[in-house]
Amino acid sequence: MPFTTTDIQTLHVNAALAMPAHERRMFEHGYAAQVMALTMMGEARNQSILGRLAVGWTVQNRAIQKGRAIDSGCFQRAQYSCWLRDPHTTNDEWLLGFAERVFKGGHWDKPGDFVLFRECQYLAGGILSGVLRDPTRGSCHYLTTALLSSKPPSWVAGRTPAVVIDSHAFFAGIAW
Repeated sequence: MPFTTTDIQTLHVNAALAMPAHERRMFEHGYAAQVMALTMMGEARNQSILGRLAVGWTVQNRAIQKGRAIDSGCFQRAQYSCWLRDPHTTNDEWLLGFAERVFKGGHWDKPGDFVLFRECQYLAGGILSGVLRDPTRGSCHYLTTALLSSKPPSWVAGRTPAVVIDSHAFFAGIAW
């Protein structure tokens, strides 16, 4: 049976329940960083470090705006395409396979992926601790510049991106 976002959450809950209460806060921070790092990998692994940081900040901005946990924003239906089950792409399969190796341990197919994931973990830790600044100007939404110029969704009608970083246009002030 394929690994899913529910499996990620179940492994997290089971591990947290097995810990003493005083250790759970640090564990929760680590889990949030893992999910944010995986989302950066899935959404922006072909972007620069600034591009991955920007995607991570959309995750954080949504969590702040809605008062939700990082994973609920990332795994929410139709929000981050890397977590969507889509028969037209293999990105979700790749990311879930990668996530399974992260959470359960396993063989790394490409050492470069591991290095990139470590970088994303570092970025996520910096975002969550407030050390790294938000380059998106408070954006909670983004899309590729190719989609923006060819077939923009209705939610961007009449809006100007707050910033464009690499091949992503970021939008602030959009309720979700």
